[in-house]
Amino acid sequence: MKTKMKYPFSIALAAFVIVLFLSLFVLEITDSIVFHHKLARSAFFFPPAAVLLWGVLARRRWAWFAARAVTFVGALVFAATGVLVIFNTHVKPRDQHGIITISFLLCGILLAAFVALGRPAARNLYQPGEQHEH
Repeated sequence: MKTKMKYPFSIALAAFVIVLFLSLFVLEITDSIVFHHKLARSAFFFPPAAVLLWGVLARRRWAWFAARAVTFVGALVFAATGVLVIFNTHVKPRDQHGIITISFLLCGILLAAFVALGRPAARNLYQPGEQHEH
């Protein structure tokens, strides 16, 4: 009899964040194709993100390392974007507020996933040599 795979909250949170970004990629891809008749840059990020989601859920060690790296680097990029827009005089103030808010919100979401993946429950799940029930 097979048992259901149990994931700690930290892994569920990381998977949720990856699904959130996959959804944002789909939104941008669809908007670009339907309304602008061109391919969005997100189309190139969607396949690796989907593979990363599979790896995280399949408890692959490479996926744990990759997810930690991607969430950390992504958080830095969004934080830098928010800070740079603050000092950019070419962006209209009303646009500035939106960009800053979204940048820091996405930075916070990615940092939450990074911290969650670093929790002992998540690290233990991806330890090499241990057999996990699938």
